Amino acid sequence: MGVLMIGLALALLAGAITFVITLIRNNRTPTVSIPTATMPTPNAFDTYVAAGKAIVRKDEISSAFAEKNQGQKLTDDQKAALVDANREPLKAIRTGLALPYRQPSLRSLSDPVPYYKDFTYAGRLIALESRVYAARGDVGKAMESALDGIQFGKHLGTGASLIGGLVSLPCQSSSRHAAWDIRDRLDATQAKAATQRLQNLRKMGVSYTDILIEEKYKLQSCAMEIFRDPKKYPADASGDKNDSPQNADARATTLSYFWSIYGKQRSMDNVTRAMDAAIAQSKRRYIDDHAPIPEPKDLISAILLPEVSTARLRFAANETQDALLTLDLALRAYKGENGQYPATLEALVPRYLPELPVDPFARSGSPRYRVTPDGFLLYSIGPDGKDDNGEPIENPEAKTEREKRLVRPSSPGDIVAGVNF
Repeated sequence: MGVLMIGLALALLAGAITFVITLIRNNRTPTVSIPTATMPTPNAFDTYVAAGKAIVRKDEISSAFAEKNQGQKLTDDQKAALVDANREPLKAIRTGLALPYRQPSLRSLSDPVPYYKDFTYAGRLIALESRVYAARGDVGKAMESALDGIQFGKHLGTGASLIGGLVSLPCQSSSRHAAWDIRDRLDATQAKAATQRLQNLRKMGVSYTDILIEEKYKLQSCAMEIFRDPKKYPADASGDKNDSPQNADARATTLSYFWSIYGKQRSMDNVTRAMDAAIAQSKRRYIDDHAPIPEPKDLISAILLPEVSTARLRFAANETQDALLTLDLALRAYKGENGQYPATLEALVPRYLPELPVDPFARSGSPRYRVTPDGFLLYSIGPDGKDDNGEPIENPEAKTEREKRLVRPSSPGDIVAGVNF
């Protein structure tokens, strides 16, 4: 009996020691290597931030882009006056276009990003300037402004995590819409010059993969921040309606209990694996792999991991629009010099394009093209991965004409040049 009791005591002692060791290990803050980017000097980021703050009459700029305004839409003269009132910010933005750009890395849940809203106004302002030039009949200047706006938007993605990358897309889109509206008014020389510049801009844009890598570093840094100070866990993620000290203390206690059982390293591994999976997926063709990335079930992953599937579609659609506009401009340059559209896209190489852009939604090859009696039809097969013979995507439940043609994950049909956005 004595030997049995001693054995039982030793077993309990061993269990207690194992439990304590597990608690210590689970609560140990992981070690993660997160690189620090080198900022260029000077940095166009600083120029853009100053320009964004200097923009005036921002509500009117937004009104100029609203499809359905509460009041009367702005007249051409009102738009021109709005652009004239912002000549200095526009000048500053163009100074920035000639400089290297990199956004400062976001490494904390509390990093302020007020400049994103101003960047959106700046993108709309450049597109508005393009439309003002177009209304005056100066399509050369209008296209130049539109391409400046696309370049501005592409700049914003450099060094950005996912939120910054998503902000860059509408900045590009606003000016690309302006370019679509005037591309058939360009002469051959203007169309060829626009083709060459847009081709160069497409090369300078950062990839979705690069943005996800930066997002991974940001999320790892934020996780480390919460590990060190559980009170940094966002109040809204836990259902708190206010961020009082008492609620922060309660959240910290809950997290401490959670990590004692689950482990900080395990939480960090979940975030890292999920982002690595998204990064690996982004390197594959959309048609081959666009399934949602499984989300780990733990408290840190729940608040940090973004919804990457929709984001991936938006980046692929943006790349598609760049490809379609580049080809459209090249086709118009070809017709201006040859009197007719080419029988195939291959005829554009190498005089108008060094190579044909790929269709991001296809397994291989460039966008589809054929000559029609009234011009040509140019399209991508779209997110459904099927060639619908140029039948454009249409969302019948949409309330506005613009929403009707938007590209969504479930959208059947093709992305037709000048029709779908």
